[in-house]
Amino acid sequence: MDLPSWRAFLVSLSGDADPSEEVFFGRVEHVQTGRRATFSSPGELQAFMALVLDENELQTRPGATGEPDPS
Repeated sequence: MDLPSWRAFLVSLSGDADPSEEVFFGRVEHVQTGRRATFSSPGELQAFMALVLDENELQTRPGATGEPDPS
């Protein structure tokens, strides 16, 4: 299993969070960049992770310019 460090996140759930009861909120931090966000649903957590990973992939891909692909 490949677990690259640039894909690592720290997720902290609030003391009041109870995922089994759909009370799901806390904070997430991308380990490599320190970028943080709060979330109040699994969808918000997933959206933040996807955004950070997409941005990181654009910046680290060989030949990447940081500009969106025009195609």
